[in-house]
Amino acid sequence: MKHGVLLELFLRHSFYSDARCSDFTLEPSVETARILRNHRCLVRPSPDGVRVLTAVDESTGLPFLPLPSNTALGFHLVLRNDDFPFFSDLTGINAHCSPLFTNAGLGAGASELQLVSGGTALEPGVFANVELQLEGAGSGVASFHISFQAKQLRWAYYCITDLAPNGDDIGIIDAAPSGASDVVLFSDANRTHLDTNPDPSDPIAVQLAARYPGMRRIRMLSDQPVTCREAPRKNLELRRGDESLASSLPNPSVRCISRMTAPQQDVLFYIVKYRLNPFHNP
Repeated sequence: MKHGVLLELFLRHSFYSDARCSDFTLEPSVETARILRNHRCLVRPSPDGVRVLTAVDESTGLPFLPLPSNTALGFHLVLRNDDFPFFSDLTGINAHCSPLFTNAGLGAGASELQLVSGGTALEPGVFANVELQLEGAGSGVASFHISFQAKQLRWAYYCITDLAPNGDDIGIIDAAPSGASDVVLFSDANRTHLDTNPDPSDPIAVQLAARYPGMRRIRMLSDQPVTCREAPRKNLELRRGDESLASSLPNPSVRCISRMTAPQQDVLFYIVKYRLNPFHNP
């Protein structure tokens, strides 16, 4: 029997270079699975969403058993990537005890589902529920999407070094080509010499002081929060004056998160070790 696409739902995330989010599976609720089965519909998962196919009359192309116009289909968003909370802004999700993505109340032609509070509690293991109301979806293939936004956090680089001060301070420079967007700035005002100005509100600084008491310890904090993204920023350099000490610095991992308490803020951090005498124990 021939099938045609009845509706499709895609997941999008600004973290990914192609915006396609494959961090979830979309599973029909028990009631939705029953409705679709009784109307000869098939659920076809895709890496970044789901499609619902319906059996069609080969002579007319119309659904063999049309779903009633007032049908509401329910799906469960089940998280499959443990790193998702580390790079995703979950402020909206966390504001609802039972988050629900729905097309209810959307204007004609709108495709992005809105996040509201659902009327039923989430089942164990479910990240959020999805409700698609067919009434008002229009003719043809009904296409919807859910959008997630990347988290924004300041970056902190900690440099551990035995370089003696020489008048030129150590800093981080984003050497991206002129005109590049999304340049990360590390100004002098956000550089702290932790060996001479300890910061008890910074747990990473406290750990480094205990581990490297005889070394210079410099923290360089980005001026603004940096948007998490899949593609690494490849132009960050550790410099002393005009001298490049290390190029193409690794970006902080989304799992390397630390909370400073004065002021309270979460940062992503990376520790850079630059030694002239690498075998010297401080």
